[in-house]
Amino acid sequence: MATAWEPILEALMTSRYAALAARARVLGVTDHEVDDLVQSALVKTFSRPRRFASVADAEAYVKRVIVTEFLDDRKRRGQEDSRWSRANSGTPDVVS
Repeated sequence: MATAWEPILEALMTSRYAALAARARVLGVTDHEVDDLVQSALVKTFSRPRRFASVADAEAYVKRVIVTEFLDDRKRRGQEDSRWSRANSGTPDVVS
């Protein structure tokens, strides 16, 4: 038996995937990262019970999640780069 969100997810994947990928591409990621970013946003969106009134509402939500996931990833990468720089320079990490 299909749940209420399955038709919306299917419509996003079949008819709106190009628009979701375009949102990710605008952020300047590679083609490989585009697919990962869209997939991650879809998983994050549909891994919890959500009620969308329409496919357009779901698409708008997923597009926001794409941007959030992108920014979170860049922030994590920046923190990792900072840690590697400190490790390579011999500067100890400060633990609070």
